[in-house]
Amino acid sequence: MKKHIISSAFGFTAIVTYLFFTLISWFFYPLEFNPFHNWLSDLGHVSWNISGSIYYRLASSITGFLIIFFYFFIVELIKDNRRKIKIYTWMVKIFGMLGGFSFLMSGIFPINDISNHSLWSKLLYILLGTSITFSGIIWIYKKSTHLLAIFSFLAAVINISSGIFNKVFFLEWIVVFFIIVYITIVCIRNLIFLYSKNL
Repeated sequence: MKKHIISSAFGFTAIVTYLFFTLISWFFYPLEFNPFHNWLSDLGHVSWNISGSIYYRLASSITGFLIIFFYFFIVELIKDNRRKIKIYTWMVKIFGMLGGFSFLMSGIFPINDISNHSLWSKLLYILLGTSITFSGIIWIYKKSTHLLAIFSFLAAVINISSGIFNKVFFLEWIVVFFIIVYITIVCIRNLIFLYSKNL
């Protein structure tokens, strides 16, 4: 049960960290900034956001680090001891941790280093999208989590599409929103696991 709490602590901290440093970076951004003309990563551009770029790079790197441990401490997404559920859970963890590492690396290589940044950004969305897909597969197995499964598959399609095509600005913003909501859902369910056997 301790791992449920630790996973949630890392997950909630990841969300707060990302939003906090992103908002600080946005405050310093001297140009127009919106979902239809900018990548979120533009906040980390060293030349465009001289004073604030470091904050977005910290947002990505620290959040990626925290996401690695959020996934590492995930024990279960539903109460089910079947072997295939355990295998799917490991897939959630492995792809999630790799996605967290990619997030970290996307902060180390800012968007002005476009080749490296694009590589890690694409991997981030594809890997987290795959992890979320396996979450959806797990949630199909319980009637009470069918809506979560639908949400997961939708989030996964958007994540992976963004990673593959990587051309639509506002799609990236939607992806980040879905990732935040997904982490929040898992964190809340982790805590509920402590008091309920019916998840």
